[in-house]
Amino acid sequence: MSFTAELKRRNVLRVGAAYVVTAWLVVQVVETLFPIYGLSDSAARMVVNILAIGLVPVLILSWVFEWTPEGLKRDAEVEPGEPSSLAAAKRLDRIILIVLAVALGYFAFDKFVLDPARDVEIAETAREEGRSEALVESYGDASIAVLAFENMSPDPDQEYFADGISEEILNLLAAIPELRVISRSSAFTYKGKEVPVPQIARELNVVHILEGSVRKAGKRIRVTAQLIEGRSDTHLWSQTWDRTLENVFAIQDEIAADVVEQLQVTLTGQVPTSPRTDPEVYALTLRAKREFEFMAEGHTDRVITLLERALSLDPKYVPAMEAMALAKFMMGQSSGLSGDELDAIYNDWRMRILAVDPRNGTIQAYDAWDQYMDQRDIEGAVQSFERAMRDHPNNTEILRSAAAVFRRIGRYDLALPIIQQCVRLDPLRVQCLWLLKDVHLWAGRLDLAWEYTKRVRTIWNEPVRTFDALLLIMRNQPREALEMMETWPEGHQSSSLRAMAAHAIGDQQAYEAARAVVLADETLAENDPNALDSVIAMFAHTGDLDEAFRWLDRLIDVDTEYVYMRLLSPAWAPLHDDARWDAYRDRLGLGTERVEALPFTIPAHIPPLEPRLGLD
Repeated sequence: MSFTAELKRRNVLRVGAAYVVTAWLVVQVVETLFPIYGLSDSAARMVVNILAIGLVPVLILSWVFEWTPEGLKRDAEVEPGEPSSLAAAKRLDRIILIVLAVALGYFAFDKFVLDPARDVEIAETAREEGRSEALVESYGDASIAVLAFENMSPDPDQEYFADGISEEILNLLAAIPELRVISRSSAFTYKGKEVPVPQIARELNVVHILEGSVRKAGKRIRVTAQLIEGRSDTHLWSQTWDRTLENVFAIQDEIAADVVEQLQVTLTGQVPTSPRTDPEVYALTLRAKREFEFMAEGHTDRVITLLERALSLDPKYVPAMEAMALAKFMMGQSSGLSGDELDAIYNDWRMRILAVDPRNGTIQAYDAWDQYMDQRDIEGAVQSFERAMRDHPNNTEILRSAAAVFRRIGRYDLALPIIQQCVRLDPLRVQCLWLLKDVHLWAGRLDLAWEYTKRVRTIWNEPVRTFDALLLIMRNQPREALEMMETWPEGHQSSSLRAMAAHAIGDQQAYEAARAVVLADETLAENDPNALDSVIAMFAHTGDLDEAFRWLDRLIDVDTEYVYMRLLSPAWAPLHDDARWDAYRDRLGLGTERVEALPFTIPAHIPPLEPRLGLD
């Protein structure tokens, strides 16, 4: 008998086939389940190696022994052609068929169910890596998020001090144009949460994470800081400072300088340093900021008391002056002060701050907005914004204000890259993403506006979404807009939007009913700007442009400032293509020629426009 025939007789080939197919199934299961339980690739490789090694003894055993109804017997004890031998062969054939059927089923499940999900995950991973690579190309590896330092003090009330130190370090790094530093509102989102560093780095799209702890006891302070490479969770640098409270500013400066050195950033200037003051002034200011952040509306008395104590010790400490200016302004607003009285408060503190810090970022942003809004000096406003962005490259408030102005005057080509930079620096702050969505909406990029609307909803989902319904109507989805409005709470309905949607679907009866409600609004008789705005939008989007312009003239007579801010709003978009429109732009000081000729250059540290930032 030939060797091959002997292998067949002893069922060695059948056993080998059954083993190989079963081993393949085991490997597939291992590849699926091991990652779920956090087991590494080395564990999967070990299983494969064991299965491969196991094939040899299995084949040897199948040569020596035979499987019979009485159990395993040596081959020499079983006569060839004996019924038990034939039954064993058939049993092995059935096992092979069953295993092959299971393997085929798994293959089909993997191909048509698991594969598409994996493809989506792979594509998403590739997109994430692409975004990260694009940012690295813009900034090298010089991107960082400073997390809230942990309070290790015996007194839990000292948490404000730990937060303040980490925020001051963040501010020092944010003043360096060669760095991309994530804003506090996004970086501090992870405070008190057990989130892995690689996940934080991925969600904030940064290469490096700075974390640490603060322990304050009496006049002694211990600060520990560590720099981590986000993707690999590798500690690059760590240091501890154990000093007296008077040295807190030097500690902050040293941490900022060490981080810059570790990131190997070549600076055009010097690493910024913390403003010096008495440690008590510093602590009072940090506590006041903390109180202001969590105070109930209208309760600024304690904040002002803390800041008054701080400024009595150091009248020129700018952080305390900035906080006091905001607190005084908020108190004036809640007390019902007039616009002139509020302006007087602002101008008083503005002069005090500029006397100490002529390039103060907060004042620069307010001044630029004032030039645009109150003085109607658009040229001066955009130049002020340009200076402010150069002086404070990572200040998201300046970026948001500048983008809002460029959106309102119709320079979407400038608004988009600026607000995108705001989203890069503050990716978890809904206001930045909302404004990015809004710029696309105002620019008429309706599909992108809708995609960003859905992205915003993953972060924040308020019950009434007026502009979402308007966007649906503008995208020729009036029925979807009506369905959305049905979910709005009573008292928040918009008859103007209902009229637009009803007109779009050809429901004349519903349109006339909704229009009647809009025109019967009692506040129209009082010339309420919001009510007049709704009437203009309704007539504009239902094709009655003559009526829309008539009501627009009335609104201009009532509140020119309101129209100045809203002229290019998508609510009035159907008017923009009318021959009469340019005259209205000129009348409000927003003529096309003037707006297109504005003296503004986007600062070099702001990357070029990405068509789908944050979507792909």
